[in-house]
Amino acid sequence: VRDWKAVNLYVFCSNVICPLTSPVGIEETPELALAQRPRADGLVGIEDRPHCVAITSDFGGARRVRFLRGRWHGDSPGTYTGALSEMWCNEPRTPQWYVTHWWGMPIVAFAACVEKHAQAFGLGDEGLYWICAYANNQHLLTDELIGIHPMSSPFVEAIKVSWGVLAVLEENAVNLSRAWCAMDHAACEYFKKEYAVASASGIDDAVVLTMGPAPCDVARALELDPIDTDGLCLALQMQRQEQFPRRCLQICLLVDFSRSVTSNPRDKDMLAGIIAVELGGFDRARQTIVQMAALELGGGAPIPGASPRVHEAQRLGEERRQQETALRIQEQRSRQAAIPAENPVLCRPPHLWGVTGLQLYELAESVHATFQGGGNGDPNVYSVVRELIIPMCRASNLSYSLLQNTRGLRCDTFVSHAWDESFLQFFHDLQQHYTDFRSRVFWICFTANPQTWPQQELSRLLGARAVQSSFYLALSHCQEFVVVRNTRMNMYTRLWCVVELVLARAFNIGRPIQVIGSMPPLCHARGVGIGLEASCSRTDEAMLRATMENTNVDVNELVAKAIQAPPGSILFPDESEFRIVQPHGQPRGPCHCCLQ
Repeated sequence: VRDWKAVNLYVFCSNVICPLTSPVGIEETPELALAQRPRADGLVGIEDRPHCVAITSDFGGARRVRFLRGRWHGDSPGTYTGALSEMWCNEPRTPQWYVTHWWGMPIVAFAACVEKHAQAFGLGDEGLYWICAYANNQHLLTDELIGIHPMSSPFVEAIKVSWGVLAVLEENAVNLSRAWCAMDHAACEYFKKEYAVASASGIDDAVVLTMGPAPCDVARALELDPIDTDGLCLALQMQRQEQFPRRCLQICLLVDFSRSVTSNPRDKDMLAGIIAVELGGFDRARQTIVQMAALELGGGAPIPGASPRVHEAQRLGEERRQQETALRIQEQRSRQAAIPAENPVLCRPPHLWGVTGLQLYELAESVHATFQGGGNGDPNVYSVVRELIIPMCRASNLSYSLLQNTRGLRCDTFVSHAWDESFLQFFHDLQQHYTDFRSRVFWICFTANPQTWPQQELSRLLGARAVQSSFYLALSHCQEFVVVRNTRMNMYTRLWCVVELVLARAFNIGRPIQVIGSMPPLCHARGVGIGLEASCSRTDEAMLRATMENTNVDVNELVAKAIQAPPGSILFPDESEFRIVQPHGQPRGPCHCCLQ
């Protein structure tokens, strides 16, 4: 090897992995006779297998073969062959992260990316990664992959049990043009896994891109200033990611998995069908990586061939970069009391403060059991928080979502609603709207934010500006935004509900606004106390009004449309009117806790 730093996985697998895992002590028998050819170096080659090199020896009247390079295709009684990972550990271990990558990337750069990722997420030397070259049996790939439905393949099974997917890219991001990589991304989105991207050209220049502050950013922020961590986390994330290769980001921004290729044409058609039918489609597969690239690229020079939506994404990314730069250079606000630094709420970014539909169902069952015997059989959210959520969370000082999912759960649907609504009707409307309700992950303010914290500490957690708040940080990561209206009150008399609607329209990239539920009878779409005239606590009002003034949204017009829109209608980003589209599924009967 002329340059060991350039050795890629193809070379490494042939010269290291395969020999290490090849059958030991193969003996030639009448059924297993290897046609050998001598080599000038004293070794032997195997006929019809030009890349195989072996040593042979005579033992007890039989000839034994030990491979030094190349794969062994077949099996022989009494011999051992397996994956390299099986040689390193004696028992199965569940991976924490699944790695999708290109075998042509230099091994040292690939290893640097994985190591940098382990540092960013605080995994240390004990982090467990699933990497196909090490996890699959390279001698029996045909037996392990051919004839197996891709959804049952080792790749998808590994993604299912992993906490997240790490995409390792070299400068040209070649693996984004491969169909198997497309399936990895589709499965990551479908199974709602955490996602990160790493890139490096050598040993010392690896950079990891994350959707929000990584654990290393949170830990560093707590070390620098345990009182004011919200803005500092974002600033540290921006600083950590600023050297990510721009060319790689441009490729990510324009990725089109529908054009991905395979060495076997039949595999391409099969994988395309799996992605389109079973994993949500090619557009869903590219959502996260495109959003990450857009936010990181910022304004920059226009990218050739990009659509107007991509240029808009760049503009929005630049706005975010400017906000984070301002946060990094501003003086740290003085605090008299600190939120306890050890609280896990501070160690999980807001987009991980999600609850599943199944967990909401269980909460609804508890609400029904708690309130059915009293005079308030149909409580509002205020009552549910006071009587159920706060007592459940008081000992841990966690939010309800982190009490249920201590490692955090990535949200895919942001829910906007008013607390004075019927909780059971809110749950019923949400359940009826989604056929995948139980597995869907929702960001809902009363479950996401810690309700046991004193108001002063909660205000610090929410930040001094709406774009610093947990609401906005979660909204910017969610794939869907849904408004759940109610028949008890006009939710747009509450300023936070108005601001959520405006932020979804102004800042969130490519997110439609869905409207479900009904408004109160004789509810007015405009007038005193609605839209720009809505109210909230004095501590939040100035901040929220300033946020709306910094957008180009006609607030009252948008609010009026959201009030008048028929249930089940959607306002798409490039359109000006709500319209009815194909619903998420046929309505299903409510659970017994919703029957009043």
